[in-house]
Amino acid sequence: MDINQVVGVVGLVFGFLGLVVGVLSVVFGVLSVVFGVTSLVYAFMTNRRMGDRDALVKAQLCRFAGDIDMISTSAGWANDHFVGIRESAVKLDRNQDVHEILRRAQLGVGDSVAAHRMTREFLNDILALQEGLFHTKDITHVDRLEKDLSSLSGDAV
Repeated sequence: MDINQVVGVVGLVFGFLGLVVGVLSVVFGVLSVVFGVTSLVYAFMTNRRMGDRDALVKAQLCRFAGDIDMISTSAGWANDHFVGIRESAVKLDRNQDVHEILRRAQLGVGDSVAAHRMTREFLNDILALQEGLFHTKDITHVDRLEKDLSSLSGDAV
C-alpha cells in the first residue's frame, strides 16, 4: 500500500467517524428537544397541581377561620347569658339556692370569657398562617354560605 492509499483509507475512516458524529449530534439534538418539551410539560403540570393544592389549603384556612369565629361568637353569647342569669339571680330573695345559682353563673361567666379569648387567639393564629402563605385574611362562614346556596336552589333553610 502506498501513501496515497493510506491517506485515502484514513480519510475514509475520518469521514465515516464524521458521519457517525453528525448522526449522533442530530439524535442528541432531537433528544434534547424532546427532553426540553417534556420538562416544560412537567413544569406546567406540577405548577397546576401546586396551584390546586394552594387553593385547597387556602379554602380550608378560610373555613377554619369561619368555624373558629362562630365558636368564639357562641362563647360570647354564652357569656351574655351567664351575665343575665347572674343579674336575674341577684334580684331574687337570698337563700341557699340563689347563692348556688350565683356561684355557678359566675363560674360560667369565667369559663365562657376564657373560651372566647382562646378561640380569638386561635383565630388570630389561623389568620396569621393564612396571611403568611397567601397574603390574605379571608374568613368563610359556612352557615352563611349554605344559606346563600340554598337561596339559589330555591330551598328554605
